[in-house]
This record gives sequence, C-alpha cells and structure tokens, in this order.
Amino acid sequence: MVATKYQFRDPTTPAGTGPPQPGQARRSQIFCGQIFCGCAPSQPTVWLPVNNRRRHDMNALLTVWLAAASVPAVTAGPDLAEQARPVQAPIERVTVFSDRALVKRRARVKLTPGVNTLRLPDLPGSVMRDTIRVSCRGARVIRVEAQPVERERFTIDQVENLLERIEKLTDDVSLLDARRRVFSAEADLLAGFQPRPPLAEKERVGRALPPLLPRAWAQVLDFLEQRRRLAQEELRRLDEQRRLLVDKLRVARQEASQYNMGGMSQRKYQVVALLQATGAGQVRLDVDYFVPGAAWWPTYDLDFQPERGRVELRSAGLVRQASGEDWQDVKLVLSTALPGLGIELPELLTWTLGERRQFTPRVRPARMPPEARLHPPPVAGPTPAEAERQARREVLRNRVAELQRLAALDTGVALDGRLAADLQSVTTGKGEGRGLVGGLARPAQKGYYPPRRSAPQAAPPPPPREEYEEAEMALAEARPSAPRPLARPSRRARGKRRGRRGPRARAMQLFDVPLERPRLNDPTLPAVLAAGLDYRWTSATRISVPSSGKRIKVPLSVENFSVETFYEATPALKDRAYLKALVRNRRRRPILAGPMNIFVAGDFTGQGRLRTTGPGGTLELALGADEDIRFKRRVVPRTETKGVFSKDDVTTYTVTIEVGNYKKRRVKVAVYDVLPRAGSDKVEVEKVRIEPRPASGPDREGVLRWDLDLRPGATTKVQLVYRITRPHDWQLYQ
Repeated sequence: MVATKYQFRDPTTPAGTGPPQPGQARRSQIFCGQIFCGCAPSQPTVWLPVNNRRRHDMNALLTVWLAAASVPAVTAGPDLAEQARPVQAPIERVTVFSDRALVKRRARVKLTPGVNTLRLPDLPGSVMRDTIRVSCRGARVIRVEAQPVERERFTIDQVENLLERIEKLTDDVSLLDARRRVFSAEADLLAGFQPRPPLAEKERVGRALPPLLPRAWAQVLDFLEQRRRLAQEELRRLDEQRRLLVDKLRVARQEASQYNMGGMSQRKYQVVALLQATGAGQVRLDVDYFVPGAAWWPTYDLDFQPERGRVELRSAGLVRQASGEDWQDVKLVLSTALPGLGIELPELLTWTLGERRQFTPRVRPARMPPEARLHPPPVAGPTPAEAERQARREVLRNRVAELQRLAALDTGVALDGRLAADLQSVTTGKGEGRGLVGGLARPAQKGYYPPRRSAPQAAPPPPPREEYEEAEMALAEARPSAPRPLARPSRRARGKRRGRRGPRARAMQLFDVPLERPRLNDPTLPAVLAAGLDYRWTSATRISVPSSGKRIKVPLSVENFSVETFYEATPALKDRAYLKALVRNRRRRPILAGPMNIFVAGDFTGQGRLRTTGPGGTLELALGADEDIRFKRRVVPRTETKGVFSKDDVTTYTVTIEVGNYKKRRVKVAVYDVLPRAGSDKVEVEKVRIEPRPASGPDREGVLRWDLDLRPGATTKVQLVYRITRPHDWQLYQ
C-alpha cells in the first residue's frame, strides 16, 4: 500500500493565500428550510491512501469536506432573532388592488464581509405569509424566516403610571367626599337649631314664665348662620375641586379603555433575513408582502370651461385599508389587476363509459385492523426571551386586574361605572378573551374554553360490514386510468349485491357540478370595471392612509379634453335644456366608471356618474341644466264624430314646441318628443304633419328627435300633428 499526501484547498480561498482561518464566513447551504453551518477545518491537510479499492472512500470524504467548508459560521437556533441586528425599513410604496395590497419596505443597511443576520420590522398579523419576499442589491439572500409572535401593545411602566394616576385621583376624590360629608353634616346640624321655650306650655302649669333674652338669641342665631354660611361655601369649593378631579379621572379611565382595546398583545410576524456579502459596504434591502383588507374605487371631479370649450377631468381614488399597519407618507399605486389567480391551465376531466362484463369476487377480511395512533410531535420549549416576555405579560395582567379591582370598589368615585366595563374583557396574548376578577382568570367570551387534557380513547370500532362491502365494490370497479368520480354513487345506482343492475344515470347528471363562485362580485371595483386587464395609476404625491377602514381620497391625475357640446331637452317632461359633452378618450388607459362632481366654470352644479370608456372611445358627459334655453309646449286637441251606421270618434292633436336661445352664442339643441302607439286593433294612430322634418324617428317606441341650430337670441318652432281614431264613446287611457 502506497500513501500519498494530498492537500485540499477551500474553494472560497484564492490560490496562494493559504488555508482559511478558523471562524471565516462561508457560503450557506439551505436544505428543507434549515441552515447547516460549519467552520473552517482545523487540519487542512488530509492523508489518504491512493488505492483503487479506496478511491470511492476518498471521493466521499472529499465531498463531505467541501460541503462542510461551504457552510456559513451561523447557528440557526431558536434565539436567532435575539442575536440578529435590528433594521429600520419604512414603507416605501404600496400597490392597492381590489381586494389586497402589495407593500414594499426599503432599507439601507451596512454589511460586513460574510454572513449578516438582520431582524426586519415586524409585519402585521394579517400578512399573507407565503408572499413575504426579501431581495437585496449587493448581497445574496441566504434565508428568510417569518415566525408569528405576540407583541405587547403597551409596557408595564405605562400601566404603572396610569395605575398611580388613577389611585391618586381616586384618593383625592375620596378625601374630598369625606370632607364634604363632614361639612354637609355640619350644615344639616346647624339648620336644625331653632329657638324654642325651655318648657312646653302644658308643663308650665303653676310655674312662672322664664325670662326671655332676645339679645342672646340674636347672638346665637348670628353665630349659627355664620357657621352655616361657611359650611355652604366650603361645600361649593369642594364641589368645584371634585368636578376638576372627576374630569381628570374620566380622562384616565378613557386611557385605560384604550389600553384594553384589542387585548394586551397583538399578533405580528417577526422576519429575520440572512445575507451573505463579499465585502463591507452599504446595500439596499427590499421587503415585499401582500396584506388583505385593502381596496380602492375611482372618483372624478369634472370642470367644464365654456369659454375655452374644454373639460378638465381630475381623477382620484378612494382608498380604504384595514391591514393592521398605517401607511405613513408612502407612494401609492392603484391597480386593476387580480393577483393571486391560478396560473396553471385547468385540466379537462375524461369519463370512460362502459360496463364490466364479468364479475370477479374478492376475498375480504372479517375484521379490519385498528388504525395506528400517531402521537403529536414534541413541542419546543420557550426560549429565554419568550419566557421573560411571558413573565412580563403575567405581571402586566396582574396590574390590569388591579385597575379593575380599583374601579370595582365604587367609593363614590365610579361616576358612570365605565371603568369596570372598559377593563372587564382583558385578552390574553393569544387573543382569547378572559375577564379578571380578584386576580383570577375566568372565561368572559362566548366560545372560549380553557385547554384541558383529553383522556385516551379506545380504538374506534370497525366499520359496518355493509359500508365495508360497498367500499370494496367501489375499489373493484375502479380503473387505474379512471378519474375521480364527481360524486359518491348512491346505492340505488350501484344496484344490489345480488347482481341486479340498478337504473342508469342520466347523461346530464355528469355535468351537475357547481361552478366556482366569482371572487369579486362588487360591480364598482376596478378589477371588474377593467374586465381583467391590468392598468395602473400612481399617486401625484406621497400620502398617509391609516388602518381604520375609512376612505381616503388620493389624487391621481388632471387631464384636459377638447369637447363637443350640445343640448338635449324633453319639453313634455321638463321645460329646460340639459348640457352634454362628447369627449374622446385619447389616452392609453381606460376611464373607469365612477361617481363624479360636476362643475361649470368653477361652480358646482350637481353629481353624476361616468361609464367605463376604453382607449379611443367616446364618453358622453352630462353637465347639468341650463335655464338660458327656454321651451314652451302646447297641445291643442280637436274631436269630431264620423260615420253613418258605425260611428267613430276622431281626435286631432296639434303639438307646438317653441324653443328660444337666450345665450350670447350659437347653440345646438336636440329636442325629443313622442308619438303615441295604439294598444288595440280598434284604435288607429295616424301621423298628419311634422314640421320641420325630424332628424330621426319615430322609432319603435314612437320617439322623434329634432336637431336645431339656434343663433344667439333666435326662436324657432316645432310642430307635430297626429290623429287618433277609435270607436264612438271609447275612452283612451295610458
């Protein structure tokens, strides 16, 4: 056997620089969500025998050594988040869709050569965990960990300070109440003193009348009145002081109720990222994730400028979000896309039609063996940081219980009793409601039960023989290439076990499959208005959107269009004209349907609604009524009877419409009127004369339209004459 010395060099170490030093960072390897870490080998020189029989062992050892040398010197344990360096990554941009939002956080981080462990800001508990993505320019992202954690909504010091304030205010009010009771008793006592004779009249029989001292009585009454006045003044002063203290106590109670809203803790996601940098320097780190509870709707302000013949359309979006985090000074992008939809082509289901010609019996066991019971995996114990957090939370819970006990004393300071009601439902770290009375926890919300150990149960009994036989029969009839059935076949369709064939299923039963319900059913959402196409609008400025569910108006764009204006009128219903404008959408994005506020020359005239108009389409805008176009409509009927043996009533209607232009410019007016239709074969409607000739009509509904071009100050007339013939003494109705 011949031995030869082989020296293996770390692939991360340049040639000629020697072996890597202990503790030097290396590239990490990820396998099944775990990070395997290693350090530089203490002996870079390995002796292996060069022998054909041992060549396989040498290759295996080489592979193991190279794998260990390429692992970073970082331990991914439970305390990885505690060891990580915190990084501030404010929200930079938010893309709002019709049912969710894409949030982008950005940070500038200084990295050291090797592996850097960073703890990013906590994400809201409603975040879609599978969508969290970390990217970095200038370094390689090795691993991203997102774990749910419970964060306290307030600290113990805040509760202690609030408790001291409430205790001090309560003591002060109690002291004032005690002093007030003393002065009130003194005032009542002084008010009860009244002058009276030393002996009653019935007891003075045979005795002389005692001498009366009016001056002494006057002095005594003056003294009593002075003391009563002082007591009443003191009571008024104490009432004023008590009123001020009660106001402060009410404010403290409101703060206590705010501390208790939503529980003492809230669910967050703690994100830890491992980055590998080749050198020291500053890099840009981006964190992207989706959150539900966000939506937007388009809205518009339309300002028509008659002198210029143009329309200014100001577009905006009403954004609403309740994701659990406020968007402070962010750039908003409003999109009509539908993220989260399936990207794979759905597969068609193939049915194999036919029947089995032969029946092959199968041997079945008399009793099925019991299923093996699987024990749950062991639960990892809390880390030291988690244990400390739980202890701090327990202390915090006890202090909140002390607040409730103080509110339940009701020493004349409870006012309206809201403090006890505000602090009655204290939630635990997991969000379960628990009321605290006397320091003991009790269930306070419906549906909450404390966890308890369940006694081991016996093995379940075997299934009934009939169900087992049916299951075996279904397995026997199955084919390896047959698809899954749409529904479990009934016993009647399978037939009896004796071999008689049941009734066949109808062909339409194969297609009785419920379709998937649409995910977005609000017709006003942008995703529905855009018909699935992706269009984006960026906010003109940065804006803040709180997580309160309120709609915030976000300005998007201001565009000017040249318009073609005209007037429309139906004098039979309204004696005024309505201004309309035709706008051609020359931009590449559509104009989505939405409500609009209408302004004419800067003055508000009304509200309307735009309809969805694609690129290149024509949009018809209603701009409101104009009283400078005036109408006067008159109807003159004339009835006569014709016929000898069968008499008919004939009524001729003359409709005259006068149109006047009282504006200082030429206008175009479209006037609409209607010609009646006969609802019976015995009623005949005849058109006699129409002046001038209408531009269109009468259509199927009998509507006519005249297009009039009026000069400033001009007046024109439209006349419609028609005749209605019906049997004698018939009454017409609509």
